[in-house]
Amino acid sequence: MSWEEVFKQMFGPDQPAEALTRPATEVSLDHGPAPEPAPDRVRPEPVVNVAQAVLKGEVNRLFVNQQFNQSSDRVEMSQWNMLHVDVRVTGSSASATITIQGDDGTGNYVALPDPLATKTAVGANVSYDVVVGTRYARVDISSISGSYTAGQGFTVIVTPFRSGAASQADGANAVFGITTGAAVVTDTAGTIQQYLRGIVKLIVDKISVISERKAATATATIADGQSLSGEVDLGGHALVGLVIPSGWQTATSITFQVASATGGTFVNLYDDAGNEVTVTVAASRGVGCDAVAGALAPWRFIKVRSGTSGSAVAQAGGDTITLVLKA
Repeated sequence: MSWEEVFKQMFGPDQPAEALTRPATEVSLDHGPAPEPAPDRVRPEPVVNVAQAVLKGEVNRLFVNQQFNQSSDRVEMSQWNMLHVDVRVTGSSASATITIQGDDGTGNYVALPDPLATKTAVGANVSYDVVVGTRYARVDISSISGSYTAGQGFTVIVTPFRSGAASQADGANAVFGITTGAAVVTDTAGTIQQYLRGIVKLIVDKISVISERKAATATATIADGQSLSGEVDLGGHALVGLVIPSGWQTATSITFQVASATGGTFVNLYDDAGNEVTVTVAASRGVGCDAVAGALAPWRFIKVRSGTSGSAVAQAGGDTITLVLKA
């Protein structure tokens, strides 16, 4: 039996033998065309949470049990702006100066300006962060003193990292200012902390002036046998109360005359309904003037009358009324 006959027995008489040489997608085995290959899955890009990203470089063990003065190898800082420093101390009466130095590639290392960059008399374990603005940083150990046996000395480990705001120890930073700095409210030189405290002080003082409304007083004296006082200058204050003296005569009312200028023509005061502005009083009383404050508000110069304009009451012996004012 030829291979063509075998093919026809397997796939049917109507299927041409040439199908053996066709691409797989063209061969019909009574099952339809071959399915399209599944598309490659697209792996979603990972979402990076910047707040959780570790912005930290390689840990560098620069000194291990160091017992003599020396400068360390340099640490690349071009991607970092901070250096975390761990100092571990073993030995008897150990002491040393630890300085973080910087260089921009010239080989001329100098102490960094951060106040924490130089620590003197280091005799115990300590960790701190230093602001670095140079391309390279290194650690310099000097002024070592004390007694050390094998396996003792100064071990210094540094780790560069990036911080949006430089981390500083409280009270030890000349840039941000110590917490006890006095408020600066002028153009005098000071730290940021002092300027901020000065701004707060100026604001609080201004608010106090606006809101406190300190009370003031004036006096209106009615001469013996008279019913109308002399002129009183309220000076832009509001009349909020009256203190009536103990010798006050029988008048139960006080009314007012007003003028727009000192020494001007005084007229009786009425409200906008045509009623004479009146305060009910009695001897030895403090009386609030809330009900008449609006009518009195436009007037700076006033006179106080015992009784009303139509029924004034003369005071015997002279009486002085205390006017309570507020700004």
